[in-house]
Amino acid sequence: MTEALLGLLAAGICAALLSSLMESGGRLFRYDPDIQRNLGFLQIRQRAAVSRISSCSETALVMIRNNQEYSLTFSGDRLVQTPGYEILLESLDEGRFACEPDAVWLETEKGRTQIR
Repeated sequence: MTEALLGLLAAGICAALLSSLMESGGRLFRYDPDIQRNLGFLQIRQRAAVSRISSCSETALVMIRNNQEYSLTFSGDRLVQTPGYEILLESLDEGRFACEPDAVWLETEKGRTQIR
């Protein structure tokens, strides 16, 4: 009798822990546009830091890394890297690069961010 009650108690505790774990996991995988945007900016900054800027205009930023040319361009509501089609930022209403002698900025509807 005591063993059955202890078994039920252990099963209840395991169910409560599993429920709590599943709720925490759901929060981790929930889509958050601000987190996605910040990760995109972080990727862009990292790539710009290890590359040499070849050319810069309002619509495109061309960089050279390891003797290969990469360009960041706007495609619809996305900022993509080519060659290939790697999406770095999405859901952009507007965006442009602002090129200065010692800095490159990415201007979006949310503000201005220095990427180099």
